[in-house]
Amino acid sequence: SATVTATYTKSNIKESEFTVENGILTNYSGTDGSVTIPMYYNNSVITGIAAGVFENNTTLESVTLSQELIAVGSDAFNGCINLNSVTAPSVQSVGDRAFYGCTSLNGFVLSNAKTIGISAFENAGTTTGTLSATYSTSIGEKAFYNCGFKTVYLTNAKTIGTECFADSQDLSSVNVSKATDLGDSVFKNCALLQTVTLSAITTIPESTFSGCVGLGTINANKVILVENNAFYGCSSLKTIKLTALTTVGDYAFAGCGIENLIHSNIIALGNKSFGDCADLIKVSLAKLTEFNADSFEGSVNVTSFELPGVTSLTNGKIALSQTFPSLTSFSAVNCKGYVPDYYFRDCFSLQEVNLPSVTAIGISAFENTFGIGSPI
Repeated sequence: SATVTATYTKSNIKESEFTVENGILTNYSGTDGSVTIPMYYNNSVITGIAAGVFENNTTLESVTLSQELIAVGSDAFNGCINLNSVTAPSVQSVGDRAFYGCTSLNGFVLSNAKTIGISAFENAGTTTGTLSATYSTSIGEKAFYNCGFKTVYLTNAKTIGTECFADSQDLSSVNVSKATDLGDSVFKNCALLQTVTLSAITTIPESTFSGCVGLGTINANKVILVENNAFYGCSSLKTIKLTALTTVGDYAFAGCGIENLIHSNIIALGNKSFGDCADLIKVSLAKLTEFNADSFEGSVNVTSFELPGVTSLTNGKIALSQTFPSLTSFSAVNCKGYVPDYYFRDCFSLQEVNLPSVTAIGISAFENTFGIGSPI
């Protein structure tokens, strides 16, 4: 292939040196703080930047890419810690680690980018910056991991990789409403994230929002499955608006700020699904079929359970009286089975139990429940 080395002179470039091979910029040896990559070079259209061309260039502050340049290669600007401005009107693909560690990057508009590679903007961006890539459909793993951007628009993203935004402590707003496929831990530990809309997905994977202590609203009305630890520690999450939800994994909402758990479609709960929810007082789950107190272990302030769909009761690891010391009311009108031995024993605050369909009551099942006259 032909290699062309020449000097391109322009008032804001000052004899910067470029090397171009088959329309790809393969080397830059200049020292300018502001660089414009020309549209043509020796009658050859420059369509891409090869891997590592500007890597660790600490003098670079701004870059302008022509309308013909459509691809930015892996590590192209990796480690350009003083790069604060990039104009890229036509870029369609951003390679792995392309802007990794560009900590001064103050906003970025990728009007035509369709793919953003692994760790493309990891450890990049400032808190005043906004990144917009509204046509991107595929976002790689850790693409924005620990990024400094406050706002990110990915309105057409379909696939978002594992830990894409994880540990981005300053991220407060993100639009990924059309995403259909999320990796694990996509927003893990995004402490300032407050509202997320996921209109298309049916599953929220493991640890997706774990540690998002500022998250107050999640809109995802097609979700039927929330996997393990998905909302673990989301202490600002007061209500669940996942109307289609049927299955909740282990620790999925553990440590959340939910006050009243009222849901008409949840069928199955995992271990500590709603554990350690200190603000939880009332639980009403219309379609839950089996009740195990372990699903709520640590939610010690629950006073009321209304479980019309439950057909069987299961002893947990810890006595019900210890799990729910403030329990006053328990209703499972269609429970046709057996109340296990010692089940409500020492529930001193219990005032009302509604189990009209049970067929047998175990040994000492209601011992020391002084507040109720009859258990059925």
